[in-house]
Amino acid sequence: MRLDLVVYDTHGKTRGYARLKLEFDREVWVVEEDAQRAWHNAGFADSGPIEMIDDDVIWLWEREVGNAKYNTVVVSGIAVDEADAGQSGTGRIVTGQVGRFNGGTVRWSVAEARQPVAPAGTLELVASRAAGASKLAEMPAY
Repeated sequence: MRLDLVVYDTHGKTRGYARLKLEFDREVWVVEEDAQRAWHNAGFADSGPIEMIDDDVIWLWEREVGNAKYNTVVVSGIAVDEADAGQSGTGRIVTGQVGRFNGGTVRWSVAEARQPVAPAGTLELVASRAAGASKLAEMPAY
């Protein structure tokens, strides 16, 4: 799933835009775009672990090697398994790298919905039953 973020500081001033990729199968998030350095100022790293707290709350954690673990953003109102492109909501910046971001907010929107993950062995089963399926192994993974 990809999220587009608008990042606001503590006073509600727009500080820029960023795009994050949430990889639920690996339980990590990664910054894909941050041209205005909004995420850089709000966060401590370009990637980190995801923690699902509830059906609609995600904590984005950060940890740089040798540093303490920070919870930078809590994203709320996101139905992870049912999120559609265009769905939107808000989140709270808990600990910002730059002080003016502490207690700031993010406005998120789903840029690309979560792709369903096929059960293990599905590709092999399809390949064994479908004519010309030998090409499937050459297809890129998402």
